[in-house]
Amino acid sequence: MIFLFQIYYSCLGEKKISQLRDSLITEVSKFLSVSRGIACTLLVQNRWSTTLLYDKWFSDEKSVREAVGLLPEKQESPKQLDFCCCNICFGEIKIENTLSAPCGAHPFCLDCWKTYLTVSINNNGPGCLKMPCPEPGCKAYVGLDIVDSLASDSDKDKYYGYLSSSYVEGTLNLKWCPGPGCNLAIRLDEYGPKGYDVTCDCSHRFCWNCLEETHRPMDCETADTWRKQNTCFEADTKWSHDHYCNEYEDEKNEGESTSVDTDNSKYFDGYEHYYERWLSNHKSREIAVANLKCARNGIIETLACVQGEKKWKLMFVIDALEQIVECRLVLKWSYAYGYYLSLAKSKKMALFEYMQGDAEAALERLHHCAEKEIQKYVLCPSPDFNDFRVKLTNLTCAAQTYFENLVTAFEDDFRF
Repeated sequence: MIFLFQIYYSCLGEKKISQLRDSLITEVSKFLSVSRGIACTLLVQNRWSTTLLYDKWFSDEKSVREAVGLLPEKQESPKQLDFCCCNICFGEIKIENTLSAPCGAHPFCLDCWKTYLTVSINNNGPGCLKMPCPEPGCKAYVGLDIVDSLASDSDKDKYYGYLSSSYVEGTLNLKWCPGPGCNLAIRLDEYGPKGYDVTCDCSHRFCWNCLEETHRPMDCETADTWRKQNTCFEADTKWSHDHYCNEYEDEKNEGESTSVDTDNSKYFDGYEHYYERWLSNHKSREIAVANLKCARNGIIETLACVQGEKKWKLMFVIDALEQIVECRLVLKWSYAYGYYLSLAKSKKMALFEYMQGDAEAALERLHHCAEKEIQKYVLCPSPDFNDFRVKLTNLTCAAQTYFENLVTAFEDDFRF
């Protein structure tokens, strides 16, 4: 694979997310000497930030308790009776068959509690995490303890699902993967860089900051400006799978306007050049992704049968296709980078175009070999298959080297 940088993140599934969430609830419960249900309520109220919660608690515990309807720490319990009236069904119920929210002041029968939980969890979505005590005007929140003891299994699953979402969305170093249908979260290490490209276990690759497609070497703001600018131009632009010289040649006629005002930005006469190549590499990457999927789902097995090879010895094909997918993405965004560099009339333009051109040429050679030349080896046995293996492996390594150098130059802002 391309770009041998240190990995500063990990992918988390539902089980690991639940473990981290429950561990934090237990930690707060022990530290503040409150129930796990109350600890959970306090964390939800404070966006799962222990720093924020502890600061509030130790500066003004009374106000924190009042905000969530908790009884003062040393309040005397009311005199216990054998029976009480449930204020929902108005039935006379034995005290032992009732429960109160953390307020401790409003007991309701267990059947009414079960109905209330079901209605709240199924009708309020994530809002059920701040489910109030059924008593009108009471500030107390129905916590985890009552859900655990009375909710049905299906309602518990929904509640804990909302709880996990709240935990991920409230934790600074956690984000859901935006990949279609993916339910994994990405945890960025504490000392990781602020701007970072991540690849989820579902294979979706995205920018940690903006959750959009990775756009190295562009920063998020400039990449967003580029995308918005493209929407004003896409309908009138044609692209070709053929790739042209990466350098822009000014063919503007004398007296021709240098820019056109639009709602989002100002175009200059060379925008078409960079947009066309940005889009061309976008389409080429889609083809590469499809080729990679086909290789993983059958072509490797076919190739192994036809050439009499073990499948693990054919991983060089997968490596090449993965390399193409990564390189196409970098090359794609390098053209957006080149557009803004050209606007600035930067002296770095010549070095940028030289390095971009070398990298693109290496990628084209690799793409042709992995996409076209491989076909004859899928169809029939060949005595020169090992030569093909050596060639594709060498082209993969060459493309990796050129693009690693290009990415390094981007990060150094072409200061040499």
